[in-house]
Amino acid sequence: MNLMTVRDYLETILPVEGIWFGVARMDAKKKHALCLYGAPVRTESGMKIGGMDCTGYQMKHMMLVLRGGENAVEAETAASAIHTALTRDYITIGGATGFMRALEDEPFSLGSDVYGVWEYRMDFELYYEL
Repeated sequence: MNLMTVRDYLETILPVEGIWFGVARMDAKKKHALCLYGAPVRTESGMKIGGMDCTGYQMKHMMLVLRGGENAVEAETAASAIHTALTRDYITIGGATGFMRALEDEPFSLGSDVYGVWEYRMDFELYYEL
């Protein structure tokens, strides 16, 4: 599972219109953008003793950064909607069944940038069947 596959999935399910989606590089010129980054592993890898033949699932650790526009309330509302949408029931992504687990209870505000655009960070783990 790679970040491009996850990004393509996010484009189809997220409740935010007119947003730019990226991987590993934010477009700071956009007022409304969502960028997906690989993140360091916070929990065990999921690899079982005996290797991949004995492992039934894998984890992908990722961080989402949302540029939510110049209105703080609208940016926070969009971040909360994205956070909720990603932690629903089982999903099918890249042909695999899985689910996403948020590592925090709510999006984390990064404040506004020098252009007055509000940003939020969300950390997730994607668990999926092999």
